[in-house]
Amino acid sequence: MTERAKYDVPRMFRTLGLRSSITYAASATWHARDVVRRRSLARVDFSMGSLKQVRFHGQTITVPVAEVDHATKPFDPTPVFGGIREMFVQDCYLRGFTSLPTGGAVLDLGANRGMFDLIAISVLGADHVVAVEPNAHFVAVSRLLLQANSISPETVTRHTGYAAPSGTVFPDGPTVTMEDLVATVPSRQFSFCKMDIEGGEFALADEGRLFDACETIAAEVHPFAGSVSRVVEQFRAAGFEAALADRFGRPCPTESVEYLYASRVPGRVRT
Repeated sequence: MTERAKYDVPRMFRTLGLRSSITYAASATWHARDVVRRRSLARVDFSMGSLKQVRFHGQTITVPVAEVDHATKPFDPTPVFGGIREMFVQDCYLRGFTSLPTGGAVLDLGANRGMFDLIAISVLGADHVVAVEPNAHFVAVSRLLLQANSISPETVTRHTGYAAPSGTVFPDGPTVTMEDLVATVPSRQFSFCKMDIEGGEFALADEGRLFDACETIAAEVHPFAGSVSRVVEQFRAAGFEAALADRFGRPCPTESVEYLYASRVPGRVRT
């Protein structure tokens, strides 16, 4: 927790502003024993209900924390601020690149509440976002966030289901294949793909269509589900530069990996 605090705190001032950063620091101090005992920041995250906006890569993005937590409480009790800390404060999906794509279509696999869709539109300048999320309850939350940022809901095409190769069967939802996804984009190409699908990344890499459809990819990696070394080899064999990083974005061996950054654009991946 100490290492995480050292990483997060300086970045919070830049992303959240002085007032919200002080609120978070005070709450973390007040709940320090609980944080250490539970090894969780959830109690602290729930104290951030007054937060409404963040600054990220030069853009102001609206995330009304209290409204989102209220909307998700019946089906997902985890605080939205945990996602804000990862995506905005830690910049977990964009920090691995020296440059970013602009425009085009962006693919969001494991879209959850839809916060990365705001990044795709506001920071990456996406014309269209194609999102996949198995939990249908998050559709209304995604619309809430789009409305809060004055983004037309038509900008995001959201599929309820699991991103996986054709023939994969899930007990609680449909399979959404890469062919299904590229068919929604006239160019059949995505300039950027964000992926957090709880181990499903290995099956998509084995199938290979992900490589044909995406130029730049940032993925949360789940080593319990497959061989990290093999997936890196698959990316490189498909013409991508690829690098692994730990939770703080530092280069790391496979046993410490949490993120993979890959791109067909030479020099884009930070090493």
